[in-house]
Amino acid sequence: MNVKDLRFKLGGVEIHPHYSELKRKFGKENQQEFFRESIEGSLTLIGADYLLVKNASIEDILYLQIEQKDKGQLSTQYQVIFEGYFSKTDCEIDSDNRTCKVKISPRDEYTDIMKGIENKYDLIKLAPGLTQIGVSKRPIVQVYIAGSPTISNYLAGTHYETEVSNVVTDNKELTDKNFFAFFAAYNEVEIKAMNRQVIIALHSKRVLVGGKDNETIMNKD
Repeated sequence: MNVKDLRFKLGGVEIHPHYSELKRKFGKENQQEFFRESIEGSLTLIGADYLLVKNASIEDILYLQIEQKDKGQLSTQYQVIFEGYFSKTDCEIDSDNRTCKVKISPRDEYTDIMKGIENKYDLIKLAPGLTQIGVSKRPIVQVYIAGSPTISNYLAGTHYETEVSNVVTDNKELTDKNFFAFFAAYNEVEIKAMNRQVIIALHSKRVLVGGKDNETIMNKD
């Protein structure tokens, strides 16, 4: 950090602290899991700058800004490169020599978190009031045949099929555990002719629908 290009402000008032070396340091906060920027080095205030701290209340928070001059010999613009704060209890005040050595804490998005990190709150008392709302959802009808690897979905005039993660063959499990209701049961007859003999295969199928808990039986020839 080029100290010749720095400007310091305490509460908006330009000050001229004494220091031997200042470094901007980016590191992990002690006993925390986040990183933040800090200033390595100490500032000593004397004269009128010392009085700004001496005359402040012990409860006052004093805000410090460090600004750096833009590059270019003719530039007169400064940019804030660090913001910090301290209070009277963070300082070593020498009333005899009228000096004040300042310990600066960074002022960033973690400042308020660190100030209140040890606070305890009753979350039940802090819970916001509940407001009842109404939400309209389009119903979906799901049709499933026991033992099928897919389930049919009907929503808003359209339908599609999705694969099931677990094929269920037990009708009782479908109604008691998965809350399906019987919609229809039918027998499927397949007739085949082979060597002039008629072979009849009878298959029984039951169709279940997710919806109201009622049963409709429909026989199909």
